[in-house]
Amino acid sequence: MKTDVDPVSVRSGALPGRDLILLPLISLLTIVFLVGAAELGARWAWPEEKADSCLAKHGELGYRARPNCVSRTKAAEGPWVENRYNDCGQLSARSCHAPANGALRIAAVGSSIGYTYLVPWKDSWQGLIAESLGKACGRPIDFQSFAGLYNMNEAAMLAPQAAATHPDAAVMFIDATDLFQSPPLDFDLNLAAHKDVVTPPPGHLPGWEGVKDNLQFKRLKADSRAALMASHFLFKNERTYLDLYLKNGDKADFLRPPLTPAWQARLRVLDKDLGYMADQLKAQNAPLLVVFAPQQAQAEIASGLAAPGTDAYALDRAVQAIVEKHGARFVDATALFKGVKGVAAYYYPVDGHFNAKGNALLAGAVRQGLVGGPKPLVTGCGGA
Repeated sequence: MKTDVDPVSVRSGALPGRDLILLPLISLLTIVFLVGAAELGARWAWPEEKADSCLAKHGELGYRARPNCVSRTKAAEGPWVENRYNDCGQLSARSCHAPANGALRIAAVGSSIGYTYLVPWKDSWQGLIAESLGKACGRPIDFQSFAGLYNMNEAAMLAPQAAATHPDAAVMFIDATDLFQSPPLDFDLNLAAHKDVVTPPPGHLPGWEGVKDNLQFKRLKADSRAALMASHFLFKNERTYLDLYLKNGDKADFLRPPLTPAWQARLRVLDKDLGYMADQLKAQNAPLLVVFAPQQAQAEIASGLAAPGTDAYALDRAVQAIVEKHGARFVDATALFKGVKGVAAYYYPVDGHFNAKGNALLAGAVRQGLVGGPKPLVTGCGGA
């Protein structure tokens, strides 16, 4: 009986020519199938919607919300969030006009932490303060949010609008990323003169690794939900996250004293931005509370994780000096992480923002700043 098999090929172990093509192709298709299945599964298990449909382009300020708009957003690492904007396009459940029912008005200014980005209202620092302080003060708390901007120059531009709502107090969060993202410019309210300074919508803000370049591989990695899931669980290991973050060069240099000339330059811009904001609010008799919110790596060092040559509080002290120079009150939330175990549980590790647990910690810092101490910024709350 004849066969098509070449006895010489069998004895030598050589593959038929067609198999040299088919086997690698089958292997490649298997890999593509597995990667595709992993990506589809990750997108089903961890849906994400960071682009806020209520946001529209707004001149020099990049993107602001349309009045009376409702949207839904979600970090892949977090829950769905409903965003409700009032008649002035502020993230608030209350009208931007005169507070009703004797409400205590608090203006939130600054970046996305103050904006309660990607956290449901009831779990956000604003929602928690509204509930707890509202009970202690015996009147509603009316939050008006002017936060969510990309850098301190832009935050300063909205200070007059925040002051015009006649708040009883203003709360501003600052973290290292806010300063790092500031443009290489001096303080300048006329941002229209600098076309390179544009606020992207919140869904397009850079993650923990900083501004990404345009290499297609990095863009693909950034858009991969499976890669995000893998990174999330990788970064839950504090040692791994801290070691990786410290390799970020200039971005991580705020943890290595003395502060570099680049970070000193960022602080000089903050000095002018904050001075302008404090003056605008002071003109309306609205005291300003500035809360320093630590980046995850910074919080890990403060918790006690070893990192030779670093200081978790180097930038905090420099910011505190600037804040107090302008007559504002300073609270350092970094100190709240001293001895804390499981720091990653307070953050969305890949996205970099505080999650609901982190917001609860920030709410405690805000409350301490508003009603604590011998001279509380908000009075009539019975020593709350």
